Amino acid sequence: PDNGTSVSMGQIPELFFSPDASSGVAAAAAAASPTLAPSAAEVQSVASSLTAIPVCVDGSGSVSGFTVTSSGGFPTFSVASAPRLLSGSGSWYYEATLLTGGLAQIGWVDSSFRANASRGQGVGDDSHSWAFDGQRVRRWHSGSAAYGSRWSRGDVLGCLYDSDSRSLSFRLNGVPMGVAFTGVDAAGGLLPALSLSRGESVTLNFGASPFRFPPPGITVSVRGWKFDEANKSAR
Repeated sequence: PDNGTSVSMGQIPELFFSPDASSGVAAAAAAASPTLAPSAAEVQSVASSLTAIPVCVDGSGSVSGFTVTSSGGFPTFSVASAPRLLSGSGSWYYEATLLTGGLAQIGWVDSSFRANASRGQGVGDDSHSWAFDGQRVRRWHSGSAAYGSRWSRGDVLGCLYDSDSRSLSFRLNGVPMGVAFTGVDAAGGLLPALSLSRGESVTLNFGASPFRFPPPGITVSVRGWKFDEANKSAR
């Protein structure tokens, strides 16, 4: 939390594009009339061609490309064009570069997550979200506990979800900080999400450019999104 009206993740448009319709222009056009979520098989076949687009889903914040900035309160940002994580094998990973290095809660949310920026309720402040805050050096999931290392301006936070073990872990500048959460029971799958204090700014990378610190043993494609650790290749 960071000491109105709540917003449901279900109200966020979920866009699913074919491999030849993943440009920003196509995304903007599709935003007005999002398609239905595809089957698990369809997600597997097109996941590596999708680019997740950051959006501010609650509170006062701005988005410029893949950089998100808080204008006040405790706004929450998520993505509008990434498939929800599905049950099955493999790991999911994204990176957040800290442009300011202050108070932020960065991680994942499920479909039942509710944000309330005016009350300082963001990612990790309920039972439907999980986050790491490197300023206070704590992990958050309906409460908090000591975890990880302190971050600074310019650091890169790696966020990893292992769907096989149902665990979430974080890496700071490529250094593992250990498993933060186990037994993750995500209603309807997970989405990357983060909440920022006033003036904080973060650049997100979902695979549209090479990762700075990809987890070892995983081959990452430039536009990759879901990674299969067993097969050592991007799906």
